[in-house]
Amino acid sequence: MVCPKCANEFSDDMSFCPNCGAAAARPVIPDTAPVTYTAPVISRAPVHNTPQSTVQSAPVVPQVSEYEERAADSVWKKAAAALAVIALILAAAVVLLVIDRGRLQTELDDGEKSSRAADSRSSGLDSKESELSVKEANYMAKEVFAAASESVEFLSQADCVIGYGVVCSSYDVGQTTSKVVGLDFSNDELTKLINDLLADKDEGLSGIEWFVYFDGGEPVAAYAAQNGDTRIIGSYPRAAAARCLLSFRSAKGTVTLEHAASGKSANDLFGNEEDK
Repeated sequence: MVCPKCANEFSDDMSFCPNCGAAAARPVIPDTAPVTYTAPVISRAPVHNTPQSTVQSAPVVPQVSEYEERAADSVWKKAAAALAVIALILAAAVVLLVIDRGRLQTELDDGEKSSRAADSRSSGLDSKESELSVKEANYMAKEVFAAASESVEFLSQADCVIGYGVVCSSYDVGQTTSKVVGLDFSNDELTKLINDLLADKDEGLSGIEWFVYFDGGEPVAAYAAQNGDTRIIGSYPRAAAARCLLSFRSAKGTVTLEHAASGKSANDLFGNEEDK
């Protein structure tokens, strides 16, 4: 080796320079031994012997903004308010339905009671109903008699004399006796005159069926009904007492109208229903 002080060469085995006595400088040999890596110690939380199968990772909770929270709260509040309104409406509808049902049942009960009462009254007045109707027919006959009397007064002023016989309102009632009045006045004109006088007295008398028996220029009996088919026939001056067995139309050809007298009622001519 070479002395680092005096540059004298000497053997490598010597530990100092023989020339100047300086310590021999030995070369530095790098350490070629393998480097051992020591891992850092990481602190872990103690595990309480939990089975691996039961250990679950915590779910990731998304972060919600304050605006989104307010919007969600507003939606829920609106939904709750709407449900409350619907509940109130349904409750009111149920109440109204119960009230209407009770009211309808009450009306039905009242109607049934009224119907039974009406049926009871009707059954009690059946016998009186024909009497009331016959009285109305007798009133019609009286008005026909009065119109016939007025006709006589009118015709007497025209020098027309009504003879003996019957004048009818229509063919459904019967046939008018020929030559009942004078030659200057026809039977049809007499019928029209009586009908006109009846219509002037009461509109309800317009269109009724009737016939009048004249004797000696004066009416002596009058018979009237609402139509030619009804058996409720009134008479005047002797009033009918009940419904008749025959009507004007069905009695044609069976009753001689020309021989009706003042002492006979409609029941005398057409029969009495109470006597059947």
